[in-house]
Parts: sequence; structure tokens; C-alpha cells
Amino acid sequence: MSRGLASRSKRVLQAFALVNTVQNAFLAFFFVLSAYFLQLPTRDEAGVALGTASLPKLFVASFFLTIVVSPCVSAFLLTQAVDRALLLLYRGLAACTFGFFLVFVLLALPPPHAFDPLTIRAARRDPSAKERSAVAERRGLHHAASAASNGARITGNATTAQALPATADAGGKAAGARRGARQGARSSVRGGDQTLSAAQRAVRAAFYLWLGAANLVAISSLWARVSDVFSSDAGLRLFGLLSAGATCGQMAGSLAAARCWVAAQLGEGFLAIAGSRYLLMLAGYLLLSTATSSLLYFLRAAVLAGGAPDPGGRMVLVATLNSASAGVIAVLQLCASGRLLQRMGLERALCASPAVSAALLVAIAACPTAAVVGLGEALRKVVGYAVARPAREVLFTVPASRRERTAAKLCLDTLVVRAGDSAAAALFHVLDGALELGPSGAVQTLLVPSYIADWFCCD
Repeated sequence: MSRGLASRSKRVLQAFALVNTVQNAFLAFFFVLSAYFLQLPTRDEAGVALGTASLPKLFVASFFLTIVVSPCVSAFLLTQAVDRALLLLYRGLAACTFGFFLVFVLLALPPPHAFDPLTIRAARRDPSAKERSAVAERRGLHHAASAASNGARITGNATTAQALPATADAGGKAAGARRGARQGARSSVRGGDQTLSAAQRAVRAAFYLWLGAANLVAISSLWARVSDVFSSDAGLRLFGLLSAGATCGQMAGSLAAARCWVAAQLGEGFLAIAGSRYLLMLAGYLLLSTATSSLLYFLRAAVLAGGAPDPGGRMVLVATLNSASAGVIAVLQLCASGRLLQRMGLERALCASPAVSAALLVAIAACPTAAVVGLGEALRKVVGYAVARPAREVLFTVPASRRERTAAKLCLDTLVVRAGDSAAAALFHVLDGALELGPSGAVQTLLVPSYIADWFCCD
């Protein structure tokens, strides 16, 4: 069945492009190396978690593991047809990868910086879980603090015994503290993450050893098969191209690994926002504020296109307004933002931007000219960046775990902002494009509901 599916897939691919042996080999190297480099950051982080003192032992263990695995793989490849043997080998490696994933999940140890919904849900059910997590994060600093204290105590005792002056005694304690801190930090790095259990350390060590051996076996077996297919002359011409496929796979796998971390943070941010009314209201405020800003941008473009037909004049006007507003914003941020926030209070500062946006919408509805739009947009930027934006960032300083704040902020500042932009674009397309209401009609349609909704989220 799998062979028939593969042949049908190949026929479909051949309908769009010429697929030959060289392209198959290129893609094989691409996918093998991309799979390896997708997992390599997890392997390296596992080695760091075990401690730098364990890395030489892991390298020696990798050597002995390779001695055992290589003959077994060679014997397996010789007992089967070549193509079938490679297919079974790669399926076995994929099954082992999935097995390690299951073990990580069962031990509540996802790959470093990965998203584990089971752990997050358990933390929400148990209010003390967050505190235990914070204690675990701080526990890694225990060695540094302990060593610093010991160093200071030892140095202090020595200086006291020698009856040095008080200034020398204080200097000796400070030097001992610094020396002890450095020794404690080195000890923590060498020993790794002390919060890991024995089973967790064993899983990380096994994954570290397995991935290194699997990579060697997969690449060596693939090169052996390529050497059987191509002659020496063909190898001189084509093996560089095949190596390029491996390099492209390295790049793709590394980029995918980095993106997976971002996606994991976004997923955790979604859960954090969904489980907190405070974050939900903040998301609503940000969504509507962004949508209002995008609508004003579209309205500005429409008004300028009709009121200032000269492209050069429009460019000069926009550049002048941007530079002038940036200068005012810089002065206010440097000299007055702190005082304004303290005097206005957080609630009024957050409502300043919706109030200015509503006033600008009223002004555009009454007089849709380039001067009104330009000056209003400059005023909105000044209020937004000098008052509302700092006030919005203050909202992320509420008591919460560092992980939740980081994940929620990443989700809010990326997906929620882009969702507001997209909603505004779709709405403006309907009002101005499909219904052809024009800037003034679009503003009159949007004014009341947008103002009420935006103000409600400030409340």
C-alpha cells in the first residue's frame, strides 16, 4: 500500500516537474538534515541542562554507542533489499523520535522552551504551582549565593584573625563575595540544572546520545546508497549539488526550530489570555485601539489621495508630519511622560488615545480635508506614544509569573495587533470599497460603535 502511494505521489509530482534520481537524492539529503537540525537545539540544551562536566562523558559514551550501533545497522542493511532497508531504517528513526517525544511529555519535560498544555493546566488547577515554579527557577542560583556567602565568611574570618582595620575587613568580604559568586556560578554551570530528577536527567542523556548516533547512521546510509547509484564521473559532477541539498536542509531545519519556539510562546500566550479576565480586557483594548489606528490610516490615505493630487506634495506632507510628531513625542517622553502619567492616573492615560481618536473621527466626518487629517494624525501619535503607550506597558507589571507575562505580551503584541489591522482593513474595504460611502460616510458609520467599544475597554 505504501509503495503504491509513493508511486502515485511520484506520478503527480512528475506532472508538474521533471523528477529524476538527482532530484530525489537532493531532496533526501534536504529532509534528513532538516530533521536533524530541527532537533539539534533540543539536544544542545539537554547537554547544558546536564552540566558541562557531563559533556566529556557524553562524548565518550557516544563513541562506544557508535561502536555498537554501526555494525548492527550495516548488518541490517545487508540482509534486506537496499531501498527497503533504507525505508525501514528511516521509519525506525522516526519512531524513536516520536518515542522520545512521548517520554518528554509523560515526564512533564517538554523539549526546552516548548509548549506543554498539560503542565500549564495543572498549574492553573493548583494555585501553589506557580510559586513552586518560581522556587525552582531560583534554585539554580543556590550554588552561587551559597558560595558567595561562604567566600565572604571565610575571608571575613581571616581578616578578623589578622586584626586588619575595618575598611580592609569590608574590602576582604566584598572580594570574597565576588570570588565566591564566580565559583558558585561555575559550579552551577558544571553541575547543570539541579532541579532535574534522576529520570529526567536520564532521558536527556539518552536523547543526547541517540540523536548524535542517529544522525551519523542516517547520513552515512544515505551516502552509501548514493554511491551505489552514481558512477565516479557522475559523482564528481553531482555530489557537490547533493551536499548543497544537505546545507539547505540545515538552514530550513534551524529556521523551523526557531519558529517553533515562537509558535510555542504564542500558544502559551493564548492560554494565559483565555484564562485571565484581566488579560482578555487588555487584549480587547489593544485590538480595538489597533483597529481604530488602522482605520484612521486608511482614512488618511483616502483623504490625501483626493485632497492632494500631487504625489510629491503628499510625500512631503507625510514626512513633515512624521518628523514634527516624532520631535514632540521625544520631548514629552524625555521630560513629561512620567509626570503626566502620575498626574493623570493610569485609567485616564489609557482613555486618552480613544478620546483623541473619537475626536479625530468627528473632525474627519465634519471636514475631510488634508489639513484636518494630517494635524489630527500627528496629535493622535503624540498622545498615543507619549501617554497611552507607556500606560499600556505599565499594565504588564501586575503580579504574575514571568513566563505568563512574557508569553501573553508576545501574543498581544503580535497576533492581536495584526488581528486588529486585518479587521480594520476588511471593514474599510466594505465601507469604502463595496458600499462606496467615502471617507465622511465611513466615519459616520463607524463613529458611535467604535467610540463606545474602545471606551468600554478602557473602563
